[in-house]
Amino acid sequence: MSPSKTYTGAVIGAGAAANSCAKGGGHQIGYRHGETLLNHPSVKLTTCADINAENLKAFQTKFSVAGGFLDYKEMLKESRPDIVSICTYVGLHRPMIEACARAGVKGIFCEKPFLPSWTDCQEIQKIAAETGIKIVVAHIRRKFHAFLRARELYNNGTIGKPLICAAGIGGWDMSEWGSHWLDMFCFFHNDQPIKYAMGQARVTTAGGYGHAMEDHALLF
Repeated sequence: MSPSKTYTGAVIGAGAAANSCAKGGGHQIGYRHGETLLNHPSVKLTTCADINAENLKAFQTKFSVAGGFLDYKEMLKESRPDIVSICTYVGLHRPMIEACARAGVKGIFCEKPFLPSWTDCQEIQKIAAETGIKIVVAHIRRKFHAFLRARELYNNGTIGKPLICAAGIGGWDMSEWGSHWLDMFCFFHNDQPIKYAMGQARVTTAGGYGHAMEDHALLF
């Protein structure tokens, strides 16, 4: 981003109106993205899209956003934003990323889980190469002071020689919460290329956030 230029920003998926959802967290992730875009000195938050008219109106009011659309494709066509935050379920990410890339969007800040399959990743990689669009996945914990300090202690010998990294997840699944830990392990090791990965999961009827969730899983 050029510090001398102002970019227009948009959010796809406002989510539940602020203070209206007891669960909070990911149910209102659009508001976190809205705050980020609003507070960036080089970005002007201009528009939002959400299929829920009530949530859309609440978001527009909260951030004083003039542009509001029930269809994100119409938003891309009419507003032509430079930067788009995608705050929807994982199953919707690929078509939304493709639409943004074809509409001339310069950058995407996409919520995790990023994409549901390796095939989807390969196709999005092709589109990124064709259009030049920049895509960032929202693993913001890399910027938290606690994790920055933890990486420092992990690498400077304070805690000894690391032999293994392990994390447990209760009440969530590997792609939702587990993706944060997998990214953090990469972060602790300075994003060195992964040599191999092995895993096993038991998936029956569990699900949430628009995708299947495992009953039990192990990855290493």
